Amino acid sequence: MNFNFDSNATTIKNLFKKYNQFRIPIFQRDYSWDPLYYNEFLNDIINSLGSENEPETASGSSKNYFIGTMVLSGATGSAAIDVVDGQQRLTVITILFFSNI
Repeated sequence: MNFNFDSNATTIKNLFKKYNQFRIPIFQRDYSWDPLYYNEFLNDIINSLGSENEPETASGSSKNYFIGTMVLSGATGSAAIDVVDGQQRLTVITILFFSNI
């Protein structure tokens, strides 16, 4: 059996553009973040954005926020991917995209 592992940095935007379906394998636990955890996660993201008056980085882009590693598994070129690690964060991000905050 041949396994290939690739590591790369990406944005949430590019992740959602690349995959139209995120599957949660049966061995994963259910979504279980308490309000304390997702509020902390949301506040961290908001605080990382800074203010409109803050200068851009040397590369000319705005600041990025590292949400941690995610482990995804699937065939190269597939539109669907299995979420092995990062389910809780990915679920919160998806909820935020569809909420009215």
